[in-house]
Amino acid sequence: MKIKNRLKSVYCGMINLLPFSGKRAIVLMYHSVGDNDVFFTVKPAEFKKQMDYLHDYKFNVVSLPVLQQCLSQGVIPDKTVALTFDDGYEDNFSIVLPIIKKLGFPVTIFLATELPHQGGQLTLLSYEQIKTMTETGLVDFQPHTAHHLKLTKIPISEAEQEIVASRDFISRQLNKKSAYFAYPHGRYNDQIIGLLQRLGFQLGFTVESGSVKAADNKFQLKRNSVDSSVTMAQFKAMVKIGRV
Repeated sequence: MKIKNRLKSVYCGMINLLPFSGKRAIVLMYHSVGDNDVFFTVKPAEFKKQMDYLHDYKFNVVSLPVLQQCLSQGVIPDKTVALTFDDGYEDNFSIVLPIIKKLGFPVTIFLATELPHQGGQLTLLSYEQIKTMTETGLVDFQPHTAHHLKLTKIPISEAEQEIVASRDFISRQLNKKSAYFAYPHGRYNDQIIGLLQRLGFQLGFTVESGSVKAADNKFQLKRNSVDSSVTMAQFKAMVKIGRV
């Protein structure tokens, strides 16, 4: 595994020598940022390096509404990146929020509104923290179902209940409409896409790596997972072409 990761970093280093091609955006997907041993958790120091890189090299870090506007107009500025987080972990408040506030970066958190308590190393956001984050104007919460179930593995009626429950929680608690959805575990199909369209959603996000282009299906938008295995060289390549 170490040899494979080293070779990947070398390959990414070569990619980093190439110019930006433009006309595409990169959507990043985080979960947790903290000092724990969970695979999808990024260490705070690494996350800060990543955000500083986006800031120092003048990336166009945008909110999802701005990204949607770019897609609808067919014009995506060079070096456009969107930051998303899944599930809603407490460290998004304690660690992520101070960093993005300092840099002025907008973030979307796809919230699993009734996610079972993780126990051990991870805790979930409280309502008070969610409200405080919303009030900054930098953090937007969007639905990620209630219980984080694989939507393709349950009846479509139950899938609808899961989506509606998380959407209605956000509407009730934050007095806002939801327009974007991230598929838990990346599981979706034509039925789920049709359900989102019927419920009035405008964009759907997967866990498939790659860039986002104006011609892409708006309910199959790619996101690139940033986890504990991602080196800085790999991150630099990721925000250029997507995760490799």
